Amino acid sequence: MKHDMRPVAEAYRLMAVNDYRPAAPSDGLGNITGPLNLEREIERYCARWSEEEDSLDYRIGVGNFSTMVPLVLCIEAARLLCAGSTGNKLGLKLLRLAVHLLDEEVSS
Repeated sequence: MKHDMRPVAEAYRLMAVNDYRPAAPSDGLGNITGPLNLEREIERYCARWSEEEDSLDYRIGVGNFSTMVPLVLCIEAARLLCAGSTGNKLGLKLLRLAVHLLDEEVSS
């Protein structure tokens, strides 16, 4: 299925200016290992996003015990955001709660 990837590309640009570039060449441990090419990264990221959307299988990874509660809240918020406008308010509530708990974890 063909998807409009403009919102996904916009999200990637926002992540990149905030120092998170998941489609950059890396060693798998978060260290960038090659030259950066934002447009190429966006292209790769959008292709992967489209594949995940078509398969309904999004890779999340393995949770960290100390941040498991905020992680679960974020995942459930994401599910609510997929439910259309009816889930937006509750999704936002869960995201705010997750941020609050994560702030506490990072500050301790």
